[in-house]
Amino acid sequence: MSTPLNKYQFDKLGNTLVYFAKNVGDFGKTKALKLLFLLEEKSVKEFGVPFFGFDFKVWQFGPVVDEVYNDLNNRDLPLLSKYIKRVAANTDEFEPATEFNDDEFSNNDIYLMEEIVRFARNKTATDLVNVTHGVNSLWLKAAVENGL
Repeated sequence: MSTPLNKYQFDKLGNTLVYFAKNVGDFGKTKALKLLFLLEEKSVKEFGVPFFGFDFKVWQFGPVVDEVYNDLNNRDLPLLSKYIKRVAANTDEFEPATEFNDDEFSNNDIYLMEEIVRFARNKTATDLVNVTHGVNSLWLKAAVENGL
């Protein structure tokens, strides 16, 4: 499987997932996808620049980077297996496959990830869906504009 993400985006994505998997408790596909969007949104709101520069799609069930979604749906994680792996006792959950590497991250990036972890640590995937689909959410505004 190939990816249109560049190497910098890919390494930053992988290490972000490692960071989240280590720090947010239960970490499944939905939670991962929501956290990536919330991180991107927070970066734009706080610093005026995207965290990754991903092309998020406005899908019916929320904002998604389709390459990430497809990989997380694949049993073998062909793109991300260097960074995360399925938990043996619960294959719907992920855990780090390696140690977190902060080479791709600025101090602002680390701050943003810490903020997202503080926000999400005790939230379920459903809680995060409610946030990303909330009345004032960017996803809802885009979904309405696109007739979803």
